[in-house]
Amino acid sequence: MKSGWWSLAVLSVSKVPHTGPSSARPVTRFAISLYAKGLTTGEICAHFAEVYGASIGKDTISRITDKVVEEMQAWTARPLLGVYAAIFIDAIYVKVRNGQVGNQPFYAAIGVDLNGRRDVLGLWAGQGGGESAKFWMSVLTDLRNRGVRDVFFVVCDGLKGLPDAVNAVFPQAIVQACVIHLIRATLRYASRKYWDQIARDLRAIYTAPTAQAAWARFEELEEKWGKAYPAIAQLWRAAWEEFTPFLAYGACRGIARWTMVASGIGVSRGLAGSSVVARRTPGGGSGELGEVDLAQVECRGGQVELAGDVVQAAA
Repeated sequence: MKSGWWSLAVLSVSKVPHTGPSSARPVTRFAISLYAKGLTTGEICAHFAEVYGASIGKDTISRITDKVVEEMQAWTARPLLGVYAAIFIDAIYVKVRNGQVGNQPFYAAIGVDLNGRRDVLGLWAGQGGGESAKFWMSVLTDLRNRGVRDVFFVVCDGLKGLPDAVNAVFPQAIVQACVIHLIRATLRYASRKYWDQIARDLRAIYTAPTAQAAWARFEELEEKWGKAYPAIAQLWRAAWEEFTPFLAYGACRGIARWTMVASGIGVSRGLAGSSVVARRTPGGGSGELGEVDLAQVECRGGQVELAGDVVQAAA
């Protein structure tokens, strides 16, 4: 089996050290890209010979890929900050060859420090079908061993075993359900023609000033839609305890840093699966984390929008 890291190696291609002449750099990038797509060193050599008429030995390909391995190992072991305002944990699904090619989840932890800066803290290969509490303990213990002493919010979506692991490793941390995941999961249960109406009713819940006010808005939604779509009410009731914590901190006007989470690792696919993320950074240029007013988030025609700009849409 190819290391799962190789399925994500293309994300680090631009960081590969180039010690040879400039003419060799495209070869380095291309070899890494092919290796990340699952080709063996022999197949890469054959590809160069067939397409470009170039003779490159297997040893040369191995030296190129070994440089990336060394850099990735250093990256995964690098020291982290002691305190983070929030850590977002979610999955990226990538193609991995293990006898045959299949989708495998890789869990990303994106930290937001006390100055609002983002950093990808790590990537861990999962097995799919729900990870065990032991798996999450190993992930969080890795973060702690690399220097993280405390985190205020751990934001995730229905990852079984993770809340208990958070309580064990970072006992003062607050587990917060991702609001956007809840919105998208809610709309899956309803007919598309009602999405706009339901989204407006949901907006009244997640922009409520207090948890009590949010519950009152939820009861109104349940009365209106519960008979037609009982699964929606069940979904929100099950997630309620992990949905409401941010309301107690007046965070509903700036909590939507999730809109830039996927951009933090340089991929166009959303961390939650098949969502395509169109970045909007109110603070400035591409990739910059800006404050986002959660009250501006709406849903129009099945698309999650922010002040008229599409933030997420079904792929």
